[in-house]
Amino acid sequence: MKKLLTGLLASLLLVNALPAFADHHGHGRYSYGPPVEHHHHPHRGAPLAWVLGGIALGSALVAIAPPPRPVVAAPAVVVAPPPPRTAWFCQSYQAYYPNVPYCPEGWQPVAVY
Repeated sequence: MKKLLTGLLASLLLVNALPAFADHHGHGRYSYGPPVEHHHHPHRGAPLAWVLGGIALGSALVAIAPPPRPVVAAPAVVVAPPPPRTAWFCQSYQAYYPNVPYCPEGWQPVAVY
C-alpha cells in the first residue's frame, strides 16, 4: 500500500512538471506555425516543479528498494586454558597422594600440566 501511494504521489508531482515543457502561451517547444514575436518573462513554476518531481522520484525509488540485510556478527570464540591439575606431595615420604595416605608435616600442592 505504501508503494502504491508513493507511486501515485510521484506521478502527480511529475504531471505538475509537464507545463515546464510548454512556452508561456501553452504551445509546445516545437510548434510548426510561423514564428511569433514574444516578449519573455521569467518562468517561476518550472524550477519548483523539477525540484518537486526529483524529490518525488527519489522517494519512489527509495520506497521500492529492498531493505538492507541486517549485519550479524559471529560470536567471538574464547578458548580458556585448561585448569592445572593439582597433585599433593609429602616431603617426608618423598611420594604423592594416594600412594601415601598420611603426611605428618602436611601436604604440599604441586601444579601438574
